[in-house]
Amino acid sequence: MNRFIAVSLALSILPATPSLAKKPVKKPPASVVKEAAPQTARAISELMGKFKWEMTPDEAMKVVSDEIAARYDEKIQKETIPAKQDKWLREKNEALTKMKDSYVRFSGQKTGWDVSIVDREFAQNNDESMFVIWEQDQRRFLFFWHEKLWKQFIAFNGENPIFKDKTFDDFADIIQKRYGPAAMTFRKQRTSDEQTLDHLEWPPSGDYVLWAIDLTTFYGNFCLSLQRKSVMGDIEKARGENSPRQKGGNAVIEAVTKGDEKAGDANADIVDEITGRPTQHEAQPVEEPKHDKKGSKKKGAEAAKDPSKRPSSSKPTSEDPLEGTGF
Repeated sequence: MNRFIAVSLALSILPATPSLAKKPVKKPPASVVKEAAPQTARAISELMGKFKWEMTPDEAMKVVSDEIAARYDEKIQKETIPAKQDKWLREKNEALTKMKDSYVRFSGQKTGWDVSIVDREFAQNNDESMFVIWEQDQRRFLFFWHEKLWKQFIAFNGENPIFKDKTFDDFADIIQKRYGPAAMTFRKQRTSDEQTLDHLEWPPSGDYVLWAIDLTTFYGNFCLSLQRKSVMGDIEKARGENSPRQKGGNAVIEAVTKGDEKAGDANADIVDEITGRPTQHEAQPVEEPKHDKKGSKKKGAEAAKDPSKRPSSSKPTSEDPLEGTGF
């Protein structure tokens, strides 16, 4: 009995071992999706089309030229009336010229894109360039850095029946049915501490990052931006060094808030036209900005008036938001 009491007393004064001590049970952290789902990866691949990262402008233009030629050559071959064959041939040549003439190098000169739907997508004096492809119900902008493709920016036609009279929430629902779920990314407003939605962002798929952007306030367009993940940081760093004055805001919004401070600016009337204010030169032709020897001329009126807002020439046959993408 005395031995039992002694053992009991000895055990009672021993400290609790770590294995016996009770610890609070923590819930495992929520899993973070770091890679795109198969649905997202497949849709991104379709959106990328025949273009490949690091393509040069000439290589990318050849892809477009081949598509345009194939489309019109088939019509020309099927046509038996010479006058109509000439019509298709003329349209083919015009489409090829329009695409090639849209190429511009952003070397610090005034362009038709300084106040436009893509004014946040490039920087001056940073070895960047771009050309445009006109598709059935959208425009596709191809952006290059050091003569290598790194971004596609697609502006959907605001008059497309799929998107007409839709809010960005509606667009987000439609596009996520095709691409899978995306996360909302916010940015701080310049005039207050409030946050505003900047874009929807899908998890990376390999070297691809996809954003959905709302530009309906001033341009009437929903947009997608497909970027090369591995160079995004390098490009932002280079822009900070070579084009430090460029801000992340939209040039139209800044121009509107500054009001008459834009007087004398070659882009002032573009702002008025987009926002509905009467312009000073409505009846006068818009002067064509000149590019460098590699950048062809681009009509100012064409750059100012967003072709994506023009009524669609043909209605889509399905609810597929990629209907009309030819590449």
